[in-house]
Amino acid sequence: MLDAVRLDTVRGVYIAQYSGRVDLADIRNGYSQMAKHPEFRSGLCAICDLRSAELDLSAEDIRTLAAMVRTVAPQWGRTKWLAVADSDVAFGLLRMFIALTDNCSISTMVVRHAEEAGDWLELGVAAVDVLVAVDAGERNSSPEAIK
Repeated sequence: MLDAVRLDTVRGVYIAQYSGRVDLADIRNGYSQMAKHPEFRSGLCAICDLRSAELDLSAEDIRTLAAMVRTVAPQWGRTKWLAVADSDVAFGLLRMFIALTDNCSISTMVVRHAEEAGDWLELGVAAVDVLVAVDAGERNSSPEAIK
C-alpha cells in the first residue's frame, strides 16, 4: 500500500513510500498524487521507496506502468526517478520497467540500497540522506520543506 507521498520543496524531490503488499493501483495512486500536488512542476525528481514493500505486479503490470510513464513524461520534463527495492523480485521487475522506459525523458534507476545511488538525482545530497530525513520526520531548514 502507499503510505505517503511527500514533496521536499527545498531539494525538488518527491518521496513515495510504500509498505506491505503493493499492486498496480498503489503505484498509480502514488504517481497521481505527485502529479496533482499543488506545487508540482516540470523537472521534479522522485524517489520510490519500496524497502518495506512486497510487489504484487505481473510483467503485464510493468508494461502498463511503462506505457503510463511514457504518456506523462512530457508533463514531468527532463528528470530522474529513483527506486529503492531491496527484494530480488522487486529489483528484477523494476529493471524490466527501466528497460521499457529507456527512450523516455524521465531517466530511471533502481538500487537495492539507497546508499548505492549516491547523488545520482543531482539534488546536492545523497538519496540515502533524503530518505533518512523523511524517515526521521526532519523538516529540513524550512518547516514546510517536506509536505
